Amino acid sequence: MAKGRILIVEDDALVAQSLEVKLKSLGYEVCAQARSGREAIDFNKQYRPELILMDIVLEGDMDGIEATEIITHESHTPVLYLTAFDDEDFLTRAQITQPYGYLLKPCSERELDATITIALYRADVHRQREAVYQLEKLLLKQTRRVALATMTSSVTEQINTPLNNSVLLVSTIRDLLDKFAAVRLETSAKNDLYECLDLLEGNIQRAAALVYDFKGVALDQSRKTKRTIYLKDYLQSLVDLNGKALKHTKYNVDINCPEGLSHTTHPGLLAMIFTHLIRNSLIHGFKKSGQGKINILVQDDTDTIRLTYRDNGCGMPADRCRHYFQPGSEPSRTNGLGGPLIHQITTQLLGGTIELHSENNNGVTITMQLPQLDDAPLKTTPKPADTPVQLPH
Repeated sequence: MAKGRILIVEDDALVAQSLEVKLKSLGYEVCAQARSGREAIDFNKQYRPELILMDIVLEGDMDGIEATEIITHESHTPVLYLTAFDDEDFLTRAQITQPYGYLLKPCSERELDATITIALYRADVHRQREAVYQLEKLLLKQTRRVALATMTSSVTEQINTPLNNSVLLVSTIRDLLDKFAAVRLETSAKNDLYECLDLLEGNIQRAAALVYDFKGVALDQSRKTKRTIYLKDYLQSLVDLNGKALKHTKYNVDINCPEGLSHTTHPGLLAMIFTHLIRNSLIHGFKKSGQGKINILVQDDTDTIRLTYRDNGCGMPADRCRHYFQPGSEPSRTNGLGGPLIHQITTQLLGGTIELHSENNNGVTITMQLPQLDDAPLKTTPKPADTPVQLPH
């Protein structure tokens, strides 16, 4: 078994052949010889060597240092520099590419073998460290997801207890009031009490529904869960979860969606998109007026769902609209995810399309066409309209 697969990059054919003979006698495999920097880049992709012996001075428009910079960026293949010159300028440039060592030509077989052995060992250690680092990142990511799910469960359990007690208390008060009001209270006072009870009961039920939605949305965002949702209820829950930003303001969000319209998707990704759009309208779209309206229109197109998000804010110039979804787009009207990531989530993760239309002082309209993602077993969320609001457990 060969001690390692090596690519020789040397524009002098005689020197390259001499190196190949030495390497093979030392037990290494020479996968190819490259004569130029560009050929070295191509051969690295083609043969995937474990090490490259790179001459610094090469014929053509690219020297060994430039080729190494590209190779390191593309594949992290370890590089040993070969040079016949102990030139300080060359060495200074070469150091920036972080090579695995240097060899002065001509070199003995012993020196060649020792330098290559150390370089291959360093490269192996680097790969192991990188693997451990990636594993640590993955474990940290999973730990955060578990922590979010655990925290969400703990919070909802703590909130559920007083909510359940409040519901029971409202029922008890209502029964007692029925008996007491019949003989002691005037009609107007009795009506006032019943109205207060109705408001209290409605707020408690609303709080219970928000806890349920919070738990569902938080879990969706902690893991890319695919399930069937009822769009109007889910979008309303997202608006409610952003309610702190809308409270006591002149901003209004209107959701126009058919009752009972369901859609199979990744709800957490959908939540990320709409949370960004709402906050972006508040921060940038309405910054001049201090007031505004957001309209979310949902239409059923048989196999797809058309979602149209529209605000009546300050809008964007036409040239910025054209580049909004491109990487590096101007961020002055973006906050959070940004246009490029929204485009990536919509097209690559949700399998849909997205378009933006806007002009100065005439708001922004974003239209998404999303397909049903029904190629796997899913847990369907029960439709709230069909069942009474129940406190989550």
